Amino acid sequence: MTSHKIRALTIHIDQDQPPQTIETLLARFAEQAEQLAKNTQLEIWTKRLTTKPTTPDKFDKTAQTIHELAEKYQINYTAVPQLKPLHPKQLADTMATLPRLYTTTLYTPQNTQLLAQTIRTLSEQSPLTATRYAVTYGQFVQTPYFPATATLTPGTSISLLYPSLYTTQTPQQLQKTLTALAQTAKQTLDNFLGIDISLSPWQDQSVATIIEKHSGQTLAAPGTITAIKQINNQLTQLAKHLPTIGYNETMLPLAEDNRLKELARLQQLKLSHLTAYTTYCVPGLDMAPIPDTTQDNIIHNILTDLHHTQTTKNKPLGLRLILAPADEGQDIHLGPFGPTPVLSPLQ
Repeated sequence: MTSHKIRALTIHIDQDQPPQTIETLLARFAEQAEQLAKNTQLEIWTKRLTTKPTTPDKFDKTAQTIHELAEKYQINYTAVPQLKPLHPKQLADTMATLPRLYTTTLYTPQNTQLLAQTIRTLSEQSPLTATRYAVTYGQFVQTPYFPATATLTPGTSISLLYPSLYTTQTPQQLQKTLTALAQTAKQTLDNFLGIDISLSPWQDQSVATIIEKHSGQTLAAPGTITAIKQINNQLTQLAKHLPTIGYNETMLPLAEDNRLKELARLQQLKLSHLTAYTTYCVPGLDMAPIPDTTQDNIIHNILTDLHHTQTTKNKPLGLRLILAPADEGQDIHLGPFGPTPVLSPLQ
């Protein structure tokens, strides 16, 4: 059995095409997904569909249509980004009826209050609903990672779950492995756009543990930023030899990494650490629960802090913030993500 898998195989479509054209694309995508799994001998964990950003007046219809097509062609998740932010209640109602739907919208300083209210409204409906919403900073990014994604060029892309592979292969071996995967994908998939080689975790396949091995210290101790930069430099070098798309950086989503959860429960990892690391080539503050009693001005400040981080870093960022019906230090159960510690918004 391989030590890695295709985390997401994603088709990026232009939803303004005729419905029959879209159906033809999705039927081919389903066939090619099966062929890719056979050719690579890799498990395809999820299949996904992303559209171009859509206007508020078309959002509900587009989301419904895409959702129905995803069910028909056994696609796990859909992403319909918002060209402008919807009213929070409208978005919450739509997402409640479409459990496969993910979405994002761009941050602007003028929309800070509206986006803060959206995070609160979605969290009140269900903390799990809030995991399907992201604020994107800078510009839309085309990536197989959800929710902070949008179709900019129609085609297909791949992301990987590969911490085990990363830790067992030399850089040269890893380049060879991923080059072979990219070549097979190009031969198998229509308009293959590339791999997002971001190093992302899933529970015991921890990225935090990799960072600790690089630094020789517990994550959040001095040396963590250096280790994150070293890993991102390696990914940058690797990306020079591959067709890539998306972020291609180290990812630290709290709810998806068991080592991060452990450190948060020990109060060794704080929200301020995760926020600070976004400056040093981590693509965003991701999957971080804070208490739903958090005041609006604090949520506002988190949003604006990420805005200034993005303008300093000059690369796109994403934010997935969850308001949890629990106190800091307690766990909240986030469905497939499992029990996740709630962080203090002030530390």
